[in-house]
Amino acid sequence: MHVGFAELAAYGGLVFAISEIIMTLKGEIKYIWTDLRKFTLVKLLYLISRYFALAAHIVNASVSTLVHGHPGEHTPARICRNNLIFRLVVMFVMFGALDVTLMVRVYALFNRRTSIAASLIFLFVSKLVSTSVGVYLGDGTQRFDSNCLVMTGPQPPLYFFAGSELVFQFAILAFTLSGHLSAARRGWGNPLVSLLSRDGSISFTVTTVSIVGALASGLKPANRNLILFPSLLCITSTAGCRLIMNMQQLARPPSEPDPVLTTMDHDAWAITEMNFDSEENSTISEIDSANSK
Repeated sequence: MHVGFAELAAYGGLVFAISEIIMTLKGEIKYIWTDLRKFTLVKLLYLISRYFALAAHIVNASVSTLVHGHPGEHTPARICRNNLIFRLVVMFVMFGALDVTLMVRVYALFNRRTSIAASLIFLFVSKLVSTSVGVYLGDGTQRFDSNCLVMTGPQPPLYFFAGSELVFQFAILAFTLSGHLSAARRGWGNPLVSLLSRDGSISFTVTTVSIVGALASGLKPANRNLILFPSLLCITSTAGCRLIMNMQQLARPPSEPDPVLTTMDHDAWAITEMNFDSEENSTISEIDSANSK
């Protein structure tokens, strides 16, 4: 039963990823790849969220066919361990890209305040350290069955990662709500505030539910982890791409007849020349900033 389900989950994730690319391709060309002469932070984050994830889906589907496509044959522990390391690295990169996307959005919301940037960087580095500690504590403790399913020892990496990611998501939500409440008290009518608040809340809810699901899978890994990796990969990929696309869409002035990719002159989305005291003049002049030079 597990063998067929493993392949179904892997190929289902791949089909979903391809479907997402097809559905968003028009917007991707319009808002992400307008100016191919400049390679920016936003483009890098989008490449990771969309196409690194697609490559991971392809590899996962191939490995699932190799490992689970021959019932009764024992898979060497070395292959199983390498597959587990591959999945951990992919999740590390995908959640990292999603977290950086959320960070630069919050940085934009607070008008590039240095104290906010320092706080976000501290949180991100702390999350990386915590995850690394979990991986170190769990290194070599996993045991696998004949179908390459983890039977023992998944707790340290999973719990350290999930705990640090939850703390990070709560912090991002707190920053977002704080910025939203501050804007509401001052009577700002900028669409950026509404966009960040809405997308931030949705991202927090989806990510939190996913992490809780990962923790639940860790309780009985042999029964539930077959669908965990492709599901998390789909969620982080879709969330990251939609967050970036929404910001890029907002950055395009409505009066522009042709799509214009916003410029980048810093290491994050920059918002400048914004008059927060007047709703009439509350517009975005720059979003999407990072290393365009």
